[in-house]
Amino acid sequence: MTTYNEQLNECALRIEQLKRRKKLDARRNQASKAKADTRRNIIIGEMICKYFPDVMEYQPCRNSSENAVAFASLDGFLKALSLNEEILTKLNTEALRLVSEDKTE
Repeated sequence: MTTYNEQLNECALRIEQLKRRKKLDARRNQASKAKADTRRNIIIGEMICKYFPDVMEYQPCRNSSENAVAFASLDGFLKALSLNEEILTKLNTEALRLVSEDKTE
């Protein structure tokens, strides 16, 4: 028969194991999400490069602050595009038309 102190120690050990398992699961989930985000970003980037090959002129720099300067004009273009509801509506309508045409061919 185990003593009260032994039972408390066993419970404390189990609690610590559960905490470690929970942290490990959280790290795994975070890593999985990061991988999915990276894959999505690569796919989107490839699509943009396919239809706008001029963006390949932009070259990554050594750090994020240099990248911000090097990519400022592209960032400004995308920001302006995202803020213009009329253009976005027209583009979405045309995109849906093109997709439906591709399905019928």
